[in-house]
This record gives sequence, structure tokens and C-alpha cells, in this order.
Amino acid sequence: MTTSHTTRTVDKGRFRLTATALLASAVFLMTGTVSGRWMIVGNDGNADAVSVIDLTARPPHVIDNVNVGDGPEGLAISPDGRLAAAVLIRGSQNARADPATAWGAHKNGSVAILAINGKEVRKTGEIEVGGMPEGVVFSRDSRYIWIVNFLSRNVSILKASGRKVVDTGKTLELPGQPGAMRGSR
Repeated sequence: MTTSHTTRTVDKGRFRLTATALLASAVFLMTGTVSGRWMIVGNDGNADAVSVIDLTARPPHVIDNVNVGDGPEGLAISPDGRLAAAVLIRGSQNARADPATAWGAHKNGSVAILAINGKEVRKTGEIEVGGMPEGVVFSRDSRYIWIVNFLSRNVSILKASGRKVVDTGKTLELPGQPGAMRGSR
């Protein structure tokens, strides 16, 4: 077992290790539920999947792997716990490269929409966003999803209603290239 294929959960209040789970590939990104009963872990950008880990099981372990698409880069769970969003780079970091050598490149990335029902997570859709999306957050009321796009220098704005998510067609232009985004609950 290598540490690059292991995820650890830490109790922030007590600064102690609370769980360890073995994964099939290196951890790239992760987020947990408000209840702290389970978490979603993004595997390295080449695995194209996220793992669902049951933190209440002893020992904690992966209970599902969900194929989300090409190159998950950012991950967020809505405050109401009904949706998750995985930002997919889709080779858009190579969008300006020579098409002969960047055969997997797309001009834009996308965001995979994941419906959550208990500990069951499934992909329900995918929405194209800007070039090289990097981070994603939900609004506190779970009604909006914002995705920062590094190459496009903007924020894509999606609207969630229940488990349905649509592109508003609006973006917030930025003066520079955003590399990450963080929200609060």
C-alpha cells in the first residue's frame, strides 16, 4: 500500500486522524458531506472517476466509483446534500496546442452533475463551460453553481432547481486567470 493511493480524514476540531481508506489510484481532489458520514474523492486526472467513501463503515472504504468524464479537476457538494459537481478539464488546457499532437483537446471543459440519494451518487448530466475549468462552488442556498475557467478568464453560472441543473448563459468576466475557487457553508 502506497500513501499516494490512500485518503485520510482528519477531525479539524481535534486535529486527529479519524479514517483511512485505500483507493485504486492517486487522490486528486476530495470533498465531504455536511454530515461527515461519507465523502466523494476525485481520483487522479487520468482515472476519469470519483470514488464514494463510507466513513461510517469500519474500516471506511470505497462503496462506489462513478465515471464522470475526462479529467476531473474540481469537486463540490451542494449545502443541501442533493447534488455534487465535478469540473472536467476535457483536455481544454491543450486547446491552443497543435491539433495534430493534442488529439484529445477540446476548446472548453465541462461540469458533470451528480445526483445524491443517501450514499448513492450517479451522474445525471454534463454541461459545457469555459476553457480549462479549475474550481467549483455552490451558493449557500444550493440554487447556483459557479465554475471558474482559467483560459476563458471568467466564471460560468449554472442554476439548480431540485436535481435539475441548467446553464444560465451568463458569465462573469475576470481581469485575470482564476486558478481555484472556494465557498463557505
